[in-house]
Amino acid sequence: ISCWDATLVVKKKVIREEVKDKSEDSFNGNCKSHNEEHYKLNETIDASVLVALELEYSVDMPIFNQTYEYYKPICLPILQVILKY
Repeated sequence: ISCWDATLVVKKKVIREEVKDKSEDSFNGNCKSHNEEHYKLNETIDASVLVALELEYSVDMPIFNQTYEYYKPICLPILQVILKY
């Protein structure tokens, strides 16, 4: 069993949308040709990472009536990645 002093979950969502339209005419002698291209991309990426933290040390700050705690990461397992397009 893994036991950590603290954990932090970092989540990121990226949405990418791209639309491209291209139209061109070309001539070959008396012949004319027309070409059109339409491109659309909708992509979403969701990801989550769990950061397991271990307490390195803590310092009392009596002037501010606070305790500062310093942690170091010990493990970074990827929880989830979802790609939609």
